[in-house]
Amino acid sequence: MRKILVLKVKFIGRHQREKKVFAWFKKYFSKKFEIVMGQMTDIFLEIKKNNVEIRVGGIKGDDIKSFDLIWFRTTGKKYGRFAVAVAGCLDFLKINYFDSSLGQRAIGGDKLIGLVRLATGNLPIPETLFCWSRHLKASLDYVARKFGFPLVVKLAGKHWGKGVFILKNNNDLKSVIKEISSSGQIFFQKFYPHRVYYRVLVLDYQAASWEEIYRGQGEFPHPIGSLISKKFYPIEKIPGKMKVLAVKAAKRMKFEMAGVDIFQDENTGQYFLAEVNRAPAFAVDYPGDPELLAVAKFFEKKLKE
Repeated sequence: MRKILVLKVKFIGRHQREKKVFAWFKKYFSKKFEIVMGQMTDIFLEIKKNNVEIRVGGIKGDDIKSFDLIWFRTTGKKYGRFAVAVAGCLDFLKINYFDSSLGQRAIGGDKLIGLVRLATGNLPIPETLFCWSRHLKASLDYVARKFGFPLVVKLAGKHWGKGVFILKNNNDLKSVIKEISSSGQIFFQKFYPHRVYYRVLVLDYQAASWEEIYRGQGEFPHPIGSLISKKFYPIEKIPGKMKVLAVKAAKRMKFEMAGVDIFQDENTGQYFLAEVNRAPAFAVDYPGDPELLAVAKFFEKKLKE
């Protein structure tokens, strides 16, 4: 029997009426289709280069591929961006859903949407597990088995090195629950040793400047905490692979102005995309920062076209 998944925000309070709507559909389709109700916060994601997996009901839930149609009944303001990210996964998996316009929306500034679009564009990102805090405790054992230690935890809505934790064992993982459980969206990522990361400014799909960024260091080689320093290099000296990756990332995100954050695994030498920002911050307090000059010349060029 074919299955339809109805996704909503919640089914409590003023949404009790929706239960009656759901019951009507369930009765109508009883001999034709199985109709299942789910909440947006039931979604668990696994994301890596050229692959996404979705489970409904947390880590032990149903594979999204077991459903033939997904209906985003409501998303609300809180879950609108999340629905766009899930729609991007469904497009990649070729699973029907509606409203299909969700997958066509260009929204910058969202960590999950960015990771999904980069991964489904066959670009290298850190292997990532995503869950909502309501399924956090049930996900911990799987996370530990999947990535081992150390592992990286990132909280949604945090910037400038904040909301990042490097966990070295199961005790760390359990002790950090109280601190992260109220954050809503939680990202677990595989640990790749790197002491710095690089910001490439891409303008009109061309690399315009690049810099090396140093942040605070913990016990393991991974940038966390406050900014320590920046080092700027001539654009002519940018490594070829880094340049190509940055431009591909900007094109995938369709950002004509993009701050592409890249790091290099110290063990393998492979480059990974940490994030792509549509409105990159500029280091106005750093003498010699070439980014503002590059943007000014970019505007001058556009005005002459």
